[in-house]
Amino acid sequence: MAEKTQHKEKLSRKEVATRLEALAQELHKKDEATVTVNNKDVTLSPRKKLNYEITVQERSARLRGKRESISLKIDWKPKK
Repeated sequence: MAEKTQHKEKLSRKEVATRLEALAQELHKKDEATVTVNNKDVTLSPRKKLNYEITVQERSARLRGKRESISLKIDWKPKK
């Protein structure tokens, strides 16, 4: 069974940095990592080695103007 918890909002740069730092602190822990998504806490069991992917995209469209984005993907097979 796959369960997905997702939340999207507009934040300041500082707020985004704070959330990324909180995620990093959780990943520094030895066992479980708790990630808060909106008002829900999700407890995960990351392994010592994780798959990490970062994508940076720069786009320029005549009608919409310039856009830049960063996408992060971190995944693993949970500990049993």
